[in-house]
Amino acid sequence: MKGLTDYQKFLVLRPLPSSTETDEFGNPVLKKDDYSDIDWDDVKFTSYSNITSIKSNKRRYIPFLFHYDSVLERMWNDPFNFFSRMSGFLLVQTPDFSTYIGMNPKEIEHNVFKARWMGAWAQHFHYRLLITGVWGGPETYDLCFSGIPYGVPIVISTVGCLKCKELFLQGFKEMKKRINPPLIIVRGSLVEGMTGNFIFVDFKDTFNINQDVEQLTLFDLSKIITIQEAN
Repeated sequence: MKGLTDYQKFLVLRPLPSSTETDEFGNPVLKKDDYSDIDWDDVKFTSYSNITSIKSNKRRYIPFLFHYDSVLERMWNDPFNFFSRMSGFLLVQTPDFSTYIGMNPKEIEHNVFKARWMGAWAQHFHYRLLITGVWGGPETYDLCFSGIPYGVPIVISTVGCLKCKELFLQGFKEMKKRINPPLIIVRGSLVEGMTGNFIFVDFKDTFNINQDVEQLTLFDLSKIITIQEAN
């Protein structure tokens, strides 16, 4: 492999689907899926660690991939086993690899690539994506938001973000400006200052496949909550 850059050598070991475009950072550009057939009020969320317990109606479920990087690395190291396990589920979330504030920039670059790579191959195998919104400090915005289609639903986690609330909100607002998601699925709670159309999922509920998610529809209430900016 003489004469190849480190990036080119890496792609020999981790090739991209042939039709995949890349952005200015060399990361896969994900395609915009069609979500028009999804009734979000009917969707259930579960943890990836719980998927073997779901025996029927898998198309109602979206497994969450909010795990320690050590768990996500197993998916990265055996991606085709991961894709096989995702068969039948409504959407495939891109893994939530770490991109925290103060993290080594090279590690952030690699983690963003891994998430995009997994997403590109999932789309190649005809899975629809639920793209995870991640960011660190302002210097990561170009990298973290590049390659994500404009106007797609996004999933984020607010667990632990109160430790750096202002930086979280700054990145959240930048994500909204660049991607304009029509729906934001939140694993965790509302952080004051967030606006948009949301579905909030309590962390502990993702481990209970028998949760009564129907209760919101008894009085024709929607799980989607709209929060507007204060006047």
